[in-house]
Amino acid sequence: MRCSPGQLLRAHCSSWTRNGNGRWSAAHRRLAVIAAAAACTVTLAGCVTPAFNTSSYRQKTQESASEMAGLVGTARLAASAYLQGKLYSATADTIVSDAENDAGDIVTQWTSVQPPTAQAENIMSKAQTLLSDTSDQLTALRIAVRKGDRQQIGSLLTKLGPAIPKLKKLAAAG
Repeated sequence: MRCSPGQLLRAHCSSWTRNGNGRWSAAHRRLAVIAAAAACTVTLAGCVTPAFNTSSYRQKTQESASEMAGLVGTARLAASAYLQGKLYSATADTIVSDAENDAGDIVTQWTSVQPPTAQAENIMSKAQTLLSDTSDQLTALRIAVRKGDRQQIGSLLTKLGPAIPKLKKLAAAG
């Protein structure tokens, strides 16, 4: 026997109705609680967790530096390909803009974590300038790409070049 999509939908949805006394069944209430918990988990996943000790602060710093190094590499590759005529300006702009936005998010999230110890404050003092300056240079690169200023792009690529090894060193050592 073949059923139409409407018949299948009605048959499936009829099991999702309230029970005789107008209340949802226990299974439906559990499903609603699980769905709400999943929504909360997804919402809170973007939040930054606090650093309770120097080790966790160091790890957050290492993760931030590693992510930033990847963004710089991606932006440099896109801008370089644009200069070589291998990438359209709109594509380069999109890639560099995304890298800039992500870098800003990294800096914002990382600086929102309070260093828990004096040793963590030392880590912060080393990393903050590097992360912030790199993010600022990505902003300048985005502006240069949008303007089509090839000379400025070349200059910024030169400035961003040393940032990757510094970020990788920070990511390895914290």
